[in-house]
Amino acid sequence: MSAPAAHTAELVEFAAATWGDRRFICEEHTVLSFSDLLDHVRWSAAGLIERGATSGSRVAIWAPNRWEWIVVALATHYIGGTLVTLNTRYRGTEAAQILRLSGAQILITAGNFLGTDYPALLSGEDCGDLSTTIVLDAPGPDGFAALLQAGRAALSDPQSPVARAVATARARASADDLSDILFTSGTTGTPKGVMTTHRQNLKAFATFADLLGLDNSDRYLIINPLGICHVCRPTGFGQFGSLSDHQPVLPQLWIQGWVVGMPVSRRRSASHGRIRSRFTDRYHRGAANYLHARAANLVPLDPCAP
Repeated sequence: MSAPAAHTAELVEFAAATWGDRRFICEEHTVLSFSDLLDHVRWSAAGLIERGATSGSRVAIWAPNRWEWIVVALATHYIGGTLVTLNTRYRGTEAAQILRLSGAQILITAGNFLGTDYPALLSGEDCGDLSTTIVLDAPGPDGFAALLQAGRAALSDPQSPVARAVATARARASADDLSDILFTSGTTGTPKGVMTTHRQNLKAFATFADLLGLDNSDRYLIINPLGICHVCRPTGFGQFGSLSDHQPVLPQLWIQGWVVGMPVSRRRSASHGRIRSRFTDRYHRGAANYLHARAANLVPLDPCAP
């Protein structure tokens, strides 16, 4: 199977035009269709440009799996930026090192996750060229909601400077542009940044989906942390294959057997019924316990049902 696009922005536009109102991202409280995705990507792209992003800017994400992660990643690509991913298990010194090495100018981060205040970890650290930090759940101008709202307002006038800048950046996008910088763990020395282009990424994911036989009857449960894609890139970035084949994706916030059991049972993900993933005994025990204890009367309506 060949990829329907050679650049990520082109893929997002293709999916919106082809699959429209079909559901793409499914979380407990958030459902976005393919058309919704394109809108949110463009609003986020405009918001990033308002914060100083341009074609070639390095935008880092330090957050767990959630719908905003996918939107920001695609928005960065939409305007020709380069994505830099950070592992949520990093401490401040480790994250700052990646920010310095990558030359990231903008950071999108979680506020508090599993008891850790991520922005506070960077206090006093040398973060290199970093000039802007957006916190996903923060109220006020430094929050992601404000960035999204500002971008939406800017695009409401096609002649606004920001709208024109988005259009110009999108028009300049090339399949051979730098897409991502993925850093190794650094266990044997300084982390090394591996650079990939849009063309090679989309070709890789088209092959990945073809080999696994994924199609539009599947749901794609994203368990692997999106921030450590140098070791789990195909399954971590499943949104690319899903955009090609209109498969809903289910970002999983954290890994626990009983938590994973919920989307598998409720939404018939690709890992349920048609087994295509590796699962540990921990998953099997947790999911089985969840299904046994809860399935009788606590399985809600499926937000990603066809």
